[in-house]
This record gives sequence, C-alpha cells and structure tokens, in this order.
Amino acid sequence: MFRLCVPVGLVASVLLFTAPARAIVTGTQDTFQDSTVMDWSGGTTISNSPGGPAGDSDLFLLVASNGGAAGPGSKLAAHNADSRWAGDYIAAGVTAIEADMINVGDTSLQMRLVLFSAGERWTSSNFITLAPGGDWQHVSFPISASDITRVLGSGSFAADLAAVDQIMFRHDGSTPSAGGESISGSIGIDNITAVPSPAGIALLGLAGIAAARRRR
Repeated sequence: MFRLCVPVGLVASVLLFTAPARAIVTGTQDTFQDSTVMDWSGGTTISNSPGGPAGDSDLFLLVASNGGAAGPGSKLAAHNADSRWAGDYIAAGVTAIEADMINVGDTSLQMRLVLFSAGERWTSSNFITLAPGGDWQHVSFPISASDITRVLGSGSFAADLAAVDQIMFRHDGSTPSAGGESISGSIGIDNITAVPSPAGIALLGLAGIAAARRRR
C-alpha cells in the first residue's frame, strides 16, 4: 500500500491554515452566511442582505452612504478591526484580499483596499471601477510593495504589513488618499478572502492530498 509521508513541520504549517485563528491566516473568509455583518461597519447603513453572487439564498454585506459633506456615513466604506483580519500579513503569506462586489447604486464607484497599522495607512495604488447596473464582479486587491501606497504615517512597508490592525474597502476615485471621497452610493460585498501566495496554495493542495490518502 502506498503511504504519503508528510513531515511534522509541514503538518503544523497546514494547521495554521485550517484551524480557527486569532490573527490573519491565508484562507480567512467572510461569506455572511451566518446572517450577521461579521464585525464589518461603516457607511450610513450596513446590513446582511439576500441575493449574493450564488443566488437568492446567498447572503452578502450591503453598505450605503449618504454623500454628505462630512461626518459619519458620508463616505462609502466598510471596515473591520476584528482579530481574524489583523496581524502579520507578510509572515502569513497573504498576497491579496479578494471579494465579490456589485454596485447597487446609481453612481460609478472606484474601490480600493485600505490597510491600517497603528497610525499608519496604506491603500491600493489603483482602484477597481464598479459601474452602476452591472453584475457581481470578482475583484482582487494585491498587497505587494508595488501595489499599495502609504497615505498616512512614515513607517516602512515591511513593518506596517507585519502589524495590520484593521482593513477597509472604500470608494476613492482620485489619487490614493488617506480619507477617501464623499459619495452617495450603495455596494454589495461578499466572499471576502485572504489569498495566499502560490507556495501557500500548493501547501493547501498537498494537505488535501494527504487527508485523502489517510481516509483510504
């Protein structure tokens, strides 16, 4: 009988991806199927809503903003400071944050990812445009040093990405900014995922093969 031998160190690494964690790990995902907003906040209103990319029974995060001159709810943003989205993104091998998004308002949206770290702030160098009246789109926000721009603070990329304490999706159609832009709009967000590097994906695949062999 063929046996697949997996080193103890490799098994320990795989468990980091699969076990519940108090800090960011690749594979972290928010699907909103628990009927809550999963610790996300922002906008004028934020709610759990049916009708996600998988159909009427698929729940998603619905965020709306009022476009006021200033103050709470004036900007279209959703942020999360829960511990599962915080931590050392570099050591965890997180190379991008992906999600499904849809513009359910009347105004074109330019969405960016924002990463916070103890007074420091980094945002996507390039925005992703969501046209009104469109379908769900799967979008990816890479977080390499060449893909994000520091917009607040003076820390280094390595130091700040090793100590992320909050993430945010936000409309910001101008050059990358620390505060974003006021807009009246609505967005649906679903299946938010911390994406591993190719090496991490290969490790997850190997873990699956090892588990299948053990069940035989």
